[in-house]
Amino acid sequence: MKILAGYERPSGGTGSIDGVIKAFNTSRDAEATGIVLIHQELNLADHLSIVQNMFLGHEKRRGLFLDEPAMREAARTRLADVDPDTRVRDLIVAEKQRVEIAKAILRDARLLIMDEPTATLTPAETQRLFALIARLKEDGVTIVYISHKLDEVERVTDEVIVVCDGRFVTRGSTAETTRQ
Repeated sequence: MKILAGYERPSGGTGSIDGVIKAFNTSRDAEATGIVLIHQELNLADHLSIVQNMFLGHEKRRGLFLDEPAMREAARTRLADVDPDTRVRDLIVAEKQRVEIAKAILRDARLLIMDEPTATLTPAETQRLFALIARLKEDGVTIVYISHKLDEVERVTDEVIVVCDGRFVTRGSTAETTRQ
C-alpha cells in the first residue's frame, strides 16, 4: 500500500494505471494520479481546524491570499453535519476518519486505500463508515480495504486478495472465496 501510494519505492516490478506504467517518487505524485492512502494512524494536525487539515498543503488561493470562504464551503459540502472551524482535537475518532476521507475526496481520489479503518470504531461508527464506502463505490471510487476482520471483508468487498507474511496467497471474487 505504501508503494502504491508513493510513500515507498518498489524494490522490483512495475505498476500501471490505465495501461500506463507508473512509479511515484512521492505521495503527492500518487495523489495527482488519484491514489490516496488513509493510514491506520490518522494523519491530522490536532491543533488545526477541520478545514485547515483538509486543505493543508493544498490551499485554495485568490491572488496572493488564501480563499478561506471557498475552502470552508468545500469542507462544509463534504462534512455537512460538522462545523468546518472545529479543531480536530475536539473530534471523536470516527469524525477524524471522516475528515481524512473528505480530504481524500478533495484530492479527486480514484483509488482510496483504507488501512484497518474500523480498528478504533464502535459498531455504530463502523456502519456509518460502510454507508460512506458504499456511496464512494457508487461514485466510481475504487477502494482497497485492508483488514483482518473477515466479516467486514465479506460485507464491503467485491474481490479479495489474501496476503500472508508478505506473500501472495490467493485472489478471487469475495462471494466465491471461503474463509478457509
